[in-house]
Amino acid sequence: MQILTYTSVLGFKLAIILGLAAFVAVISASGYNHHPRPHQPHHHHQPQSYQPPRSYSYTVKNWSAWGAYGACSVTCGGGEQKRYRTCKTTTVHGYGKDQDNCVGPTYSRRRCNTHCCPVDGAWGRWSHWANKSSHGYQKVQIRTRHCNYPAPKCGGRYCHGANSQTRKVHVQPPHY
Repeated sequence: MQILTYTSVLGFKLAIILGLAAFVAVISASGYNHHPRPHQPHHHHQPQSYQPPRSYSYTVKNWSAWGAYGACSVTCGGGEQKRYRTCKTTTVHGYGKDQDNCVGPTYSRRRCNTHCCPVDGAWGRWSHWANKSSHGYQKVQIRTRHCNYPAPKCGGRYCHGANSQTRKVHVQPPHY
Protein backbone atom coordinates (compact mmCIF):
# COMPACT_ATOMS: atom_id res chain seq x y z
CA MET A 1 0.00 0.00 0.00
CA GLN A 2 2.72 2.45 0.85
CA ILE A 3 6.24 2.23 -0.51
CA LEU A 4 8.84 3.26 2.02
CA THR A 5 11.65 5.27 0.54
CA TYR A 6 14.88 6.33 2.10
CA THR A 7 13.37 9.75 2.78
CA SER A 8 10.36 8.32 4.56
CA VAL A 9 12.53 5.95 6.68
CA LEU A 10 14.73 8.83 7.62
CA GLY A 11 11.62 10.79 8.48
CA PHE A 12 10.36 7.92 10.65
CA LYS A 13 13.59 7.92 12.64
CA LEU A 14 13.31 11.64 13.10
CA ALA A 15 9.72 11.26 14.26
CA ILE A 16 10.87 9.15 17.18
CA ILE A 17 13.37 11.79 18.22
CA LEU A 18 11.50 15.00 17.43
CA GLY A 19 7.92 13.92 17.69
CA LEU A 20 5.10 13.67 15.27
CA ALA A 21 5.00 17.39 14.40
CA ALA A 22 8.56 17.32 13.19
CA PHE A 23 7.83 14.13 11.20
CA VAL A 24 5.02 15.86 9.35
CA ALA A 25 7.31 18.80 8.57
CA VAL A 26 10.07 16.52 7.23
CA ILE A 27 7.68 14.49 5.08
CA SER A 28 6.19 17.71 3.68
CA ALA A 29 9.62 19.17 2.97
CA SER A 30 10.80 16.00 1.25
CA GLY A 31 8.18 16.35 -1.44
CA TYR A 32 6.84 12.87 -0.67
CA ASN A 33 3.23 12.64 -1.80
CA HIS A 34 1.57 9.27 -1.56
CA HIS A 35 -1.74 10.53 -3.10
CA PRO A 36 -0.76 12.58 -6.13
CA ARG A 37 -3.58 14.34 -7.96
CA PRO A 38 -3.55 13.25 -11.57
CA HIS A 39 -4.60 16.65 -12.97
CA GLN A 40 -1.92 18.59 -11.09
CA PRO A 41 1.77 18.34 -11.89
CA HIS A 42 4.04 17.25 -9.07
CA HIS A 43 5.88 20.31 -7.72
CA HIS A 44 8.31 20.83 -4.95
CA HIS A 45 6.61 22.48 -1.98
CA GLN A 46 6.30 26.25 -2.46
CA PRO A 47 4.48 28.47 0.04
CA GLN A 48 1.36 30.18 -1.34
CA SER A 49 -0.88 32.83 0.15
CA TYR A 50 -4.34 31.71 1.18
CA GLN A 51 -7.12 32.51 -1.27
CA PRO A 52 -10.73 31.79 -0.43
CA PRO A 53 -12.61 29.59 -2.84
CA ARG A 54 -14.32 31.44 -5.68
CA SER A 55 -17.99 32.10 -5.24
CA TYR A 56 -20.17 32.11 -8.30
CA SER A 57 -23.05 34.18 -6.96
CA TYR A 58 -23.97 37.83 -6.81
CA THR A 59 -26.56 39.98 -5.05
CA VAL A 60 -29.40 41.98 -6.55
CA LYS A 61 -31.17 44.65 -4.51
CA ASN A 62 -34.69 45.71 -5.56
CA TRP A 63 -37.46 47.71 -3.94
CA SER A 64 -40.46 45.93 -2.51
CA ALA A 65 -43.93 47.10 -3.53
CA TRP A 66 -45.12 50.27 -1.78
CA GLY A 67 -47.09 49.63 1.39
CA ALA A 68 -50.47 51.22 2.03
CA TYR A 69 -50.65 54.83 3.19
CA GLY A 70 -50.89 55.20 6.95
CA ALA A 71 -53.38 57.31 8.86
CA CYS A 72 -53.47 61.04 8.26
CA SER A 73 -51.58 63.08 10.85
CA VAL A 74 -54.61 65.37 11.43
CA THR A 75 -58.39 65.15 10.93
CA CYS A 76 -58.67 68.51 9.11
CA GLY A 77 -56.64 71.50 8.04
CA GLY A 78 -54.10 69.65 5.91
CA GLY A 79 -52.07 66.74 7.19
CA GLU A 80 -49.70 64.15 5.82
CA GLN A 81 -49.80 60.44 5.12
CA LYS A 82 -46.74 58.25 4.55
CA ARG A 83 -46.16 54.90 2.94
CA TYR A 84 -42.99 52.84 2.98
CA ARG A 85 -41.05 50.32 0.94
CA THR A 86 -38.01 48.20 1.76
CA CYS A 87 -34.90 47.28 -0.16
CA LYS A 88 -34.79 43.51 -0.55
CA THR A 89 -31.54 41.66 -1.24
CA THR A 90 -31.59 38.47 -3.30
CA THR A 91 -28.62 36.18 -3.87
CA VAL A 92 -28.41 34.86 -7.42
CA HIS A 93 -26.27 31.81 -8.16
CA GLY A 94 -24.20 32.02 -11.31
CA TYR A 95 -21.94 34.61 -12.91
CA GLY A 96 -22.88 38.24 -12.62
CA LYS A 97 -22.19 41.57 -11.03
CA ASP A 98 -23.79 42.87 -7.82
CA GLN A 99 -26.69 45.21 -8.60
CA ASP A 100 -28.23 47.84 -6.36
CA ASN A 101 -31.53 49.00 -7.87
CA CYS A 102 -32.73 50.63 -4.63
CA VAL A 103 -32.42 54.24 -5.71
CA GLY A 104 -34.66 56.88 -4.18
CA PRO A 105 -36.44 57.32 -0.85
CA THR A 106 -37.75 54.58 1.41
CA TYR A 107 -41.02 56.48 1.94
CA SER A 108 -43.39 58.74 0.05
CA ARG A 109 -45.87 61.18 1.47
CA ARG A 110 -49.00 62.98 0.37
CA ARG A 111 -51.29 65.62 1.80
CA CYS A 112 -54.58 64.53 3.32
CA ASN A 113 -57.65 65.98 5.05
CA THR A 114 -57.05 69.35 3.41
CA HIS A 115 -60.56 70.64 4.20
CA CYS A 116 -60.72 73.41 6.77
CA CYS A 117 -61.40 72.59 10.39
CA PRO A 118 -64.73 73.76 11.84
CA VAL A 119 -64.31 76.63 14.29
CA ASP A 120 -67.10 77.54 16.68
CA GLY A 121 -67.64 81.26 17.18
CA ALA A 122 -67.06 83.00 20.50
CA TRP A 123 -68.21 86.40 21.73
CA GLY A 124 -65.90 89.37 21.72
CA ARG A 125 -65.95 92.03 24.48
CA TRP A 126 -68.99 94.12 25.23
CA SER A 127 -68.91 97.69 23.95
CA HIS A 128 -69.24 100.62 26.35
CA TRP A 129 -72.75 101.64 27.32
CA ALA A 130 -74.17 104.22 24.95
CA ASN A 131 -77.33 106.32 25.17
CA LYS A 132 -80.05 105.00 22.94
CA SER A 133 -82.90 107.32 23.87
CA SER A 134 -84.13 109.47 26.67
CA HIS A 135 -87.61 110.34 27.96
CA GLY A 136 -87.58 113.02 30.52
CA TYR A 137 -85.49 111.86 33.44
CA GLN A 138 -85.11 108.35 32.10
CA LYS A 139 -82.49 107.21 29.64
CA VAL A 140 -82.15 103.94 27.80
CA GLN A 141 -78.61 102.70 27.20
CA ILE A 142 -77.39 99.89 25.01
CA ARG A 143 -74.21 97.89 24.57
CA THR A 144 -73.30 95.30 21.93
CA ARG A 145 -70.90 92.52 21.24
CA HIS A 146 -69.91 90.54 18.14
CA CYS A 147 -69.44 86.86 17.51
CA ASN A 148 -65.89 87.34 16.24
CA TYR A 149 -63.52 86.06 18.88
CA PRO A 150 -63.16 83.96 16.75
CA ALA A 151 -65.88 84.15 14.14
CA PRO A 152 -67.39 80.78 13.21
CA LYS A 153 -66.00 79.18 10.05
CA CYS A 154 -66.06 75.92 8.11
CA GLY A 155 -69.40 74.92 9.55
CA GLY A 156 -68.62 75.92 13.13
CA ARG A 157 -71.47 77.01 15.45
CA TYR A 158 -72.56 80.62 15.87
CA CYS A 159 -72.29 82.15 19.35
CA HIS A 160 -75.09 81.33 21.79
CA GLY A 161 -76.88 84.21 23.49
CA ALA A 162 -77.81 87.82 22.72
CA ASN A 163 -75.55 90.25 20.93
CA SER A 164 -76.96 93.34 22.72
CA GLN A 165 -78.19 94.47 26.14
CA THR A 166 -80.23 97.48 27.18
CA ARG A 167 -80.75 99.15 30.51
CA LYS A 168 -82.79 102.04 31.90
CA VAL A 169 -80.98 104.72 33.82
CA HIS A 170 -82.83 107.24 36.01
CA VAL A 171 -81.36 110.66 35.96
CA GLN A 172 -81.85 112.93 38.95
CA PRO A 173 -83.49 116.24 38.12
CA PRO A 174 -81.19 119.22 38.49
CA HIS A 175 -81.34 121.14 41.80
CA TYR A 176 -81.87 124.87 41.56
